[in-house]
Amino acid sequence: MCVRGCANSNPHKKQSTHDEAISVVSMDYAYAEDRGEDRGMPILMMKDRKARASAAHVCPRKGVMQYVVRAASKQLQLLGHDKVILKTDNEAAILDLKKAIMAEKPVTIVPEESPVSESQSNGEVERANQVVQKKVRAIRLGIETRYGVKLSSNDTIVPWMIRHSAEMVTRLAMGKDGRTAWERMKGNKFKGELEEFGEVVWYMKPGMKGKQKFE
Repeated sequence: MCVRGCANSNPHKKQSTHDEAISVVSMDYAYAEDRGEDRGMPILMMKDRKARASAAHVCPRKGVMQYVVRAASKQLQLLGHDKVILKTDNEAAILDLKKAIMAEKPVTIVPEESPVSESQSNGEVERANQVVQKKVRAIRLGIETRYGVKLSSNDTIVPWMIRHSAEMVTRLAMGKDGRTAWERMKGNKFKGELEEFGEVVWYMKPGMKGKQKFE
């Protein structure tokens, strides 16, 4: 499933990077499908250039939505930087969203827009989306095989699948330096317990130990 789901066409050549004093976080909208009417809802992709951490949040529409503002603000805090350059293109919807995020003041944000002739910001988001979508395809194929169903881009589970895939890339995908993005952010490996996405999990509510467990 992983080989089938993660197969990809020839990759773009990697652009050279340098260690900036302030990390650049590229932010842009992407889609699960490249073209067609059934490409799904827009996905807000965020990519931290220094830690190489990714985040993906499905949005009902482009522009300012409170859920999206809070999710993006939380992601900036999780990166652990006191100050970031938040880089976008000049699309009106993404500029409005950036202003709303800055108003939340999650960290000190230096706004930056890519010149029309420069594609580096969009390129970083595009590559991050490609990596996340490979993970999404692998997870989708696993669910469809296990449960005998066929998922579409409009199914309720898909936004969670996309968000989860980006989190797995950040926590578990190892870079050429032998570290994950999580390690670059936190200084140690991710040690949380993970179940396969879509698995049914029995759990005990906090504070229920030693009490009535019949409910």
